[in-house]
Amino acid sequence: MSKADIRREVRRRRQELNSNDQWVAACRLGSAARALRAFRCSRRIALYLANDAEISPAWILSYAQDAGKACYAPVIFGNRKDSILRFAPWDSERVWKPNRYGIPEPNVPMSTTTRPEELDLIFLPLVAFDDGGRRIGMGGGFYDRTLGARSRRRRWRRPRLIGIAHECQRVDRIPADSWDVPLDGILTDQRFIAC
Repeated sequence: MSKADIRREVRRRRQELNSNDQWVAACRLGSAARALRAFRCSRRIALYLANDAEISPAWILSYAQDAGKACYAPVIFGNRKDSILRFAPWDSERVWKPNRYGIPEPNVPMSTTTRPEELDLIFLPLVAFDDGGRRIGMGGGFYDRTLGARSRRRRWRRPRLIGIAHECQRVDRIPADSWDVPLDGILTDQRFIAC
């Protein structure tokens, strides 16, 4: 199957989850994240706002804030072809606006944002994953472009990259492209896969 076929099939699976299944999965994910060493040792964590039936990192955010960790949300900058992500402090009092995909993000100038290498841990959304740590996103390439330097470095200390998903988003094999950024792990509502 092509990446587009996998994306279509797994998005359908994810969207079939009812609201109770989504809530239970998010609770389990939060508890599992809190137990991760990478989470416990991190002070600056980025998360996303769930969209399109993605598993919600809301419990992770709550645990992180309760533990006094600085939390950040992704913000898209640039034109469509060369867009990158930067990260703004997660502040519920801040003005959030829908980005070009209708997903709320902090309304901030780029000069006030944080580069990914300044973070300790990024929880990334994904559409599909395999046990080898490969992921398929929504197709925009934002995380791959933003984190592309990781593939060119021998040693990469931070941020740690953990994809989060429902277990039903697992597929047998994802075809890899040269620009795909490898993950350090994948966390689902049922298990953690170290990559």
